[in-house]
Amino acid sequence: MSWRFRKTFKVMPGLKLNLTPRGLSATIGAAPMSVNVGPQGVYGNVSIPGTGLWNRQRLDSPSPSLPAAQPTQVDGNPIAQFPPPVAPRAAPTSSDQSITEIRSASTELLNSASMEDLRKLLKDAYEERTTLHQEVAAAEREHSTAISRYRSWDNGFLFKRAFKRAFDGRREVSETAQAKLEELREQLRLTTLATQIEMDPQQAEPYYKMRDDFAVFTECQRIWDTLERRTVNRVAERSAAHEAITREPVAFALGYSDLIQWDGIRKFRTFQTGTAETCTCTLGSFCTELPGKRLR
Repeated sequence: MSWRFRKTFKVMPGLKLNLTPRGLSATIGAAPMSVNVGPQGVYGNVSIPGTGLWNRQRLDSPSPSLPAAQPTQVDGNPIAQFPPPVAPRAAPTSSDQSITEIRSASTELLNSASMEDLRKLLKDAYEERTTLHQEVAAAEREHSTAISRYRSWDNGFLFKRAFKRAFDGRREVSETAQAKLEELREQLRLTTLATQIEMDPQQAEPYYKMRDDFAVFTECQRIWDTLERRTVNRVAERSAAHEAITREPVAFALGYSDLIQWDGIRKFRTFQTGTAETCTCTLGSFCTELPGKRLR
């Protein structure tokens, strides 16, 4: 015994939609004559009311199928007919094709051993700041709920007078939530690292030039990251290139870190006497010790 499914929806008089596992069809008209249009084709239905006799006939032409191969005779000898030849596919890439993946150097390899203490300090401050961000978010939700409950009674007339003890409790809870939120925000503010970078002119000039070049680089309309390169089978791929690369677009931008508080850079100048004095200029101001130089 097999189960079948059929659901009929009456859209309007003379039009019904039929839903079956084979798809959706429409029936136009009613007994004794109707037309059914569906994914199987167009069929006409004719019936004789009260007799149970009906007939179903396909009205459209079925899609023509490819004829089977029939033998033909040449000089009395049968010769089989074959389907037309298929265009040959490109030859598969040879297994000895070399693919070189291009990877950027790890940031740990770009660091010096003398910066290890600073790296640890930055990591600890980042983890502490992440935890404080979560606590501040929870405290803000708690404060918002408490202040909303307190103000709903404080702006009214009846409840704060009829239930004085409960009203005082709501006010105390809102004040406690406010104090907790302010304390967490102050702790979050104190997690920033105050830094001061000192460099001599020989190091400062290349640094600023590199930063300016990077700023120009970020304004490029399209920047590609090359992922891998591989040799090309020129015969199989019908290409004149000896090598192909895989790339994807990327974007760069100058950003700001709220973890590091940077007041500026101090530059040193060595006088003829061999002593060193510190220039007190900050970012964006002209250097008085080095005329014509500007800290960008």
